[in-house]
Amino acid sequence: MPGASHPPHKRIIKLRLTVWEWIRAGLLNRRPYYFGALTALSLLSIIILVNTLYISMHDPQSTFPIDLLRAVTFLTLNNIGDVSHDTVGSILIVLNILFTILFAQSVFDSARVLFNPLRIKDRQGGRAMVQHQHHIICGAGRMGYRVAARLVAAHERVVVIENNWETEFVQPLLHMGVPIINGDARHTEILERAGVMRARSIVGVIDGDLIDLEIALAARQMNANIAVFLRTFNEYFDNGVESFFGRASAFSASALAAPTFTAATLARNIIYALPLGDHGNQIVAIERLRLPLSQQSINNLPALEQRYGVRILKIATHEVSGYTDVHLNILGTMQNLDAMRAELTSAAEQSAGLNHTTHVSEVGVGTHALALSTNDQQVIMICGLGKMGFRMVTRLHQWREHLKIVVIQRTEEANTAFSQIVSRYENVEMVHGDARDMELLVRAGLKDAMTFAAVTSDDELNVRVALEARRCNPHIHIVLRVFSEELADELATMFHIVTSYSVSNLASPTFAAAAMFPGIELGFMLDQDLYAMRSAILSSASPLVGETLATICQSSTRINAIPDISIIGIWRGDTIIRIPADDVRLEPGDRIACVGKVAHLRTFWHQHQEHFIGIDQGEETSVTSVLTHAAKLRI
Repeated sequence: MPGASHPPHKRIIKLRLTVWEWIRAGLLNRRPYYFGALTALSLLSIIILVNTLYISMHDPQSTFPIDLLRAVTFLTLNNIGDVSHDTVGSILIVLNILFTILFAQSVFDSARVLFNPLRIKDRQGGRAMVQHQHHIICGAGRMGYRVAARLVAAHERVVVIENNWETEFVQPLLHMGVPIINGDARHTEILERAGVMRARSIVGVIDGDLIDLEIALAARQMNANIAVFLRTFNEYFDNGVESFFGRASAFSASALAAPTFTAATLARNIIYALPLGDHGNQIVAIERLRLPLSQQSINNLPALEQRYGVRILKIATHEVSGYTDVHLNILGTMQNLDAMRAELTSAAEQSAGLNHTTHVSEVGVGTHALALSTNDQQVIMICGLGKMGFRMVTRLHQWREHLKIVVIQRTEEANTAFSQIVSRYENVEMVHGDARDMELLVRAGLKDAMTFAAVTSDDELNVRVALEARRCNPHIHIVLRVFSEELADELATMFHIVTSYSVSNLASPTFAAAAMFPGIELGFMLDQDLYAMRSAILSSASPLVGETLATICQSSTRINAIPDISIIGIWRGDTIIRIPADDVRLEPGDRIACVGKVAHLRTFWHQHQEHFIGIDQGEETSVTSVLTHAAKLRI
């Protein structure tokens, strides 16, 4: 299923500790009790020393070892008759009796603590203390859970801070072996318990920009070298945060997910969409095709890349009934993907033959793009004008030629800032009312609509109105926003609603990839592999100037002729070259965008980092100005 076919919980990878780390964690968890035992031993030493001095004063002829032995015996209240007539000796007898009782009680308590298992919550501190070069995630909500799952799947060390131990994602995180510190991440003592001084990065994904900013400032004050990544919404606030904490340190979950939702309204089988510019039509999408192809067709895939201007990022092959069942993850513009898909589907049908028409039909269902090339105006209906709906409408309205966008919004939200902005778009029609009212949807043009997108923050409402829309218009394309991937799977099986996405599922790979390799601009998942995109400007003195993309992206590790790194965009002056051909030569000042697995991208960048210069972020912004503007926006 696009966008949610391989959630992190489908294949649980646990954070493992070494034997020595387990031992250290256990010792550190009981450290407060060991201090109590150490205090008791210190008092024992003091009383034995006092006994020894007292005995040596009364018997100067005795040696120290003998006095020490007699002092220990005296501690057990044996042979006390010699000192009972002495006032000091009587006092010592009383003190020895009291201390013996207290020491026995201390030994009993220490043994009970040592052998009794600690509560799960009490065991987390020690497990966090043994982590080094780890990532601290603040917030165990939907986003925090997914970011942690992505990092653990990439074999990274993770510690989570969560103020509410009863939240639904605490137990799944504990099951993954992730230590969870219970407390407010804004407090220095909580950050210390999470190991902020030893951490590589801190990721603030609490739903509140100012809270995340407070956490980041506290963490940076304690560890000046820690990388900071924050979840935000407002772009101006993003720029202010990035100018202080560094490039690509602030991300909006809705902004990361919106291109995918937008592309999904125009084509099926979209896994992820990457924006290569500010306009809605400057999107490249990743689509998964599952087709039975011959080995000869597989060998010809690089030629198809050049022919249609696409990039095949990943290939997986399986033998099915004597034919090679191929899963292609292809990146390209919407138009080029449509052209390549048509040829691959035709080739598959020819190679399969009449005896395999059922199989071809099965894998080909829903793989075609939606009709956008006719002169008739196409209608896309969007239910919900929150953060996601607003971003989708903003991008879609730029496809002015053939698109009409109908937005269904609740009457009480008619005067929101989003509504006021969208109502000024010439190809957008606002309809106020309850989306569950089918008569309202029919009057708005549901029966003639190409796509119905239910993107409110209420899963139940989205499912209900989507099913009603499908009942009224059986051929309509449904785009659904849900969180639960189990629910998405059930919807795909029961109602053939296969284009369903979760905002946190789409956005979390970016936070995970950025934490692993600072400077990442976005990330996405292909099966279980974490991919990312990063861009930079080519220096005029770089030896890469004049080189072709084919030369730069060549790698000694190639699978099915797919390079480790693909250059998917070049900004050259005011022009954006999307999916440039392999024979394109780089020029000074080109800003290039590279895509690949995070590990490969990091290696590529380290090998060529002296050839690039950073992208200008504008003037520095002080912390005070960022906080002031954030307060004005009431984010």
